[in-house]
Amino acid sequence: MGVFDNPANADLLELLEAEAEPTMSHDLDGYELHALPEVCDRLISLAGELPQLPQGWYAAYGVPVLAADNGVIYAFAIGAGGIGLRLTDDQLHRHLNRHELDLGGYTVIDAWQTQLPGRIASERLREALQDAHRLAAGAGAA
Repeated sequence: MGVFDNPANADLLELLEAEAEPTMSHDLDGYELHALPEVCDRLISLAGELPQLPQGWYAAYGVPVLAADNGVIYAFAIGAGGIGLRLTDDQLHRHLNRHELDLGGYTVIDAWQTQLPGRIASERLREALQDAHRLAAGAGAA
């Protein structure tokens, strides 16, 4: 998995590997997909709306992930409606709904933020992606 060799990914990759389910159908890179396809599409679509973010995505143990140019993962799709971000709870906008994740330095937020009007929800999600990317890009020496 050479693209993720940056030590800043170690804890996240350990968590994803522990949850991974190898599959014969090769849902995603030889592992069972651990996010609904709609969540994957939502993450990739939001990131695609931000020209300053690297294009494309990777697979890590059945989870679609986004990584900065230095290989640090800054976002991932997970479960039935979550986007994991390399941000702590206090680094996120206070109106974004969160999901539980037992991993320091990361927070999972709702992929649609239905409690907010659509335009505002998308703006807040894009801002969170940009913030996560910015911090991940600066973690190259970590």
